[in-house]
Amino acid sequence: MLDTKILRERARELGIEIRICPALSFPEESERIKFQVKQGLFIDPADWNDIDNFCNVQSIFPEAKSIISSCLFYLTSDEPDPSSPGNPYGLIARYTARNYYRELKLR
Repeated sequence: MLDTKILRERARELGIEIRICPALSFPEESERIKFQVKQGLFIDPADWNDIDNFCNVQSIFPEAKSIISSCLFYLTSDEPDPSSPGNPYGLIARYTARNYYRELKLR
């Protein structure tokens, strides 16, 4: 079993943000996704043929006690804003600047 305090400290050392929650189902999310599928908001709704199980981690990992999610913030304060009053400057979205998924996986 993982110690939560140690896990959080290690994540902080690696520059990763984590959240831990109970491994419960997410019925509200299941209903939201079903509504969005009915509205045609997905390119391939066939990918969502088992929404209830998708929103229930215990359907895949029946003995799971917790869900640990992690993220890597791509918004940093050390990047100057090139805009000035009366002279706006467009920026490319920060998340496109590098592959944050690969970086998170490596960390």
